[in-house]
Amino acid sequence: MIKLLPLNEVSEVIRGVTFGSEQSMAEELEDYLPVIRAGNISEKLELHDDLVWVPSKLIKDSQKIRYQDIIMCTSSGSAEIVGKIARADEDWNGSFGAFCAGIRPNKKIIDPSYLFHFLSSPEFKQWTRKSSGANIKNIRKSELEQFKIPLPSLEEQKRIAAILDKADAIRRKRQQAIDLTDQLLRSVFLELFGDPVTNPKGWKKIALQNVVSEVIDCPHSTPRWTENGKVAIRTSNLTAGGWNWSDKRYVSEEEYHDRSKRSYVEPGDIILSREGTVGIAAIVQEDMEICLGQRLVQLRPNLGIANSEYILHILLYELEPERLERAMVGATSKHLNVKELRELEIPLPLLELQDNFKKTVNKITMYKSRLARAALLDENLFSALTQNAFSGELSQVA
Repeated sequence: MIKLLPLNEVSEVIRGVTFGSEQSMAEELEDYLPVIRAGNISEKLELHDDLVWVPSKLIKDSQKIRYQDIIMCTSSGSAEIVGKIARADEDWNGSFGAFCAGIRPNKKIIDPSYLFHFLSSPEFKQWTRKSSGANIKNIRKSELEQFKIPLPSLEEQKRIAAILDKADAIRRKRQQAIDLTDQLLRSVFLELFGDPVTNPKGWKKIALQNVVSEVIDCPHSTPRWTENGKVAIRTSNLTAGGWNWSDKRYVSEEEYHDRSKRSYVEPGDIILSREGTVGIAAIVQEDMEICLGQRLVQLRPNLGIANSEYILHILLYELEPERLERAMVGATSKHLNVKELRELEIPLPLLELQDNFKKTVNKITMYKSRLARAALLDENLFSALTQNAFSGELSQVA
């Protein structure tokens, strides 16, 4: 029988660094050290961007990040973010903030990779989603320390971790291939049309409002949500050129028509986020019957001048963070006004060239769809393996 041990008996749980806003700096100073926050916890631990710097005297040696430490977000307004983890692949002369915790495995008792996979497992995630707090979700250090970890022999831990590492590597490589298709599309776009900012091919520039037949702002009201019905799009449903349906929200038939008074959403329209994560957008497909939630704008291309694929990719390029200010009035603006969007000047290449680009987009998109289906199978396999691993069902796997 596999024994269960509290987390603090197989690892050290370390509090994050506490500091006031007046003690943190955005740039490196002498006798200051960098601190990461919850936003730095992604697929891997981001140790080089979005740092704050605090006096080194505030950071204990034990709080500095070491190789194979696991950093966890322990407090957030979102239950989905609480419990998110990433592991350090190097010693780092810096630490993590108070909304995070460090978990340092005792390698004599537990394999670091085994512990990482367990803390990524559905079983542990289910526990983190029940974290306390009505508005701010929070995992207390004392609770985390007492969470019990299934602990087979160290040899068996390493065997299980090796299986999960291989499955995880396959899953990540597939995602890398998907990411490469996006890079390929960007390369094709720039090869055909040149950099839209410098416009080396000398295309005539024209205001976006003269390239589309309509620019339709969303209703400025929160949808009245229902358990089922018509899908109302939110910014979370958009990616850079695609759709994310992991969290659909619905409105009634009446609400759908009410929110579509300015215009019904049609295939070929472009839905763009203008607030929050500004500048992500996607093309509406044939099988979609949707309406707009908040913080979105709907663009209908004038197909006699420009096709949807060209407009989508010019917007994705022009509205990337490093260029976004060019399209926004005011240095501190947090959203893109419809007026600013209408007046955004874009190069207008020959329609024939745009149509050639569309054909390439369609081919790459079909390939990307096949990769995405394979990635879903990889994800399901990895999830099943993870679930089996910590219920003792991998004991017969070679």
